[in-house]
Amino acid sequence: KIHLIVDIKDNGSFKLNLKYFGFRESFSMYKNHFEKLFGMARKPNEKITKKHKNIAASIQVVTEEIYFKMLNYLYSITKTENLCLSGGVALNALANGKIYKETSFKNIYIFGAAGDSGAAVGVGLFVYHQIVPVAKKQPINNLYFGSEYSNERIEIILKNHKLKYKKFVNEEELIIKTAKLLSQGSIVGWFEGRCEYGPRALGNRSILCKTNPRSMKTKMNIIKFREQFRPFAGSILQSEVHKYFEVPEVKHWSPFMTFCFQVKKNKKDELAAIVHTDGSCRIQTVDKENGRYFNLIKRFYKLTGTPCILNTSFNLKGEPIVETPIQAISDFINTKMDYLVMGDYLVDKTNFKIR
Repeated sequence: KIHLIVDIKDNGSFKLNLKYFGFRESFSMYKNHFEKLFGMARKPNEKITKKHKNIAASIQVVTEEIYFKMLNYLYSITKTENLCLSGGVALNALANGKIYKETSFKNIYIFGAAGDSGAAVGVGLFVYHQIVPVAKKQPINNLYFGSEYSNERIEIILKNHKLKYKKFVNEEELIIKTAKLLSQGSIVGWFEGRCEYGPRALGNRSILCKTNPRSMKTKMNIIKFREQFRPFAGSILQSEVHKYFEVPEVKHWSPFMTFCFQVKKNKKDELAAIVHTDGSCRIQTVDKENGRYFNLIKRFYKLTGTPCILNTSFNLKGEPIVETPIQAISDFINTKMDYLVMGDYLVDKTNFKIR
């Protein structure tokens, strides 16, 4: 049925049958014809059936088929090993991880906000370099471009909410304490520095926990009010990524969480909470560019022997990623998160009732 609405050519081109899609006219992904062909869309609280799973899997397969045909055609006319991708489909991490095996491209760059918001950044940079053509072009190594809140402002907000907290004067002591809590199975809201730009939480507006046992995944999905099939990403030290994942090269760089790779067989138990049913995991490589978050994972590694933690966005289902301390406190209070770290403050849940 998928091929009734998508005609794929051998040269990598494809044509959509637009009677099934409405994004040009109504900003909707599909029209009534789509539902007549595949059935009504699943409601948020409706049980996920085998049919739903088959449709989702089929769309992914056909998307990859189109994706790789286009990319292989592109390589055939350029013969370059360098590839830069943008657009919403470029956020399909599962497909992105397969580009290395399915095409001849070796060096792949995907901006962390690859969709429409990222296009705005691209336009801005393009115009800037037209106005100032001699300006040096700098690589974008992190996406911490958003708002930041001082410790003084955070403390005022904590006091207004009558939260129990401890201030750490020494950053290392805060890192050691948080790493220990994570190693003991606590789930920690992590609110640090500038907010990330784009759809992925990259360690400044994240909810964190350890990567095993498998039950940590269950706990995290309950906290976020999400379906239990939903997988989580892993943040891993850049220096250790090749030991845990089937990455294309030892120094693979994936700071924006835009690639999925297979987890190595001998590491699946250690990373049980972030291994998807197909054996893959969406990864974020972390190094000094990630500041305090890098120091936290490095300390966790020293404490546990695992250089990776489960990282999910600091938000609940249907919400955007939290941006302000007040939003972070609201999610913290209304879920079963154990601790909240904001700036130099560690907040304890013990004096709050959880819904």
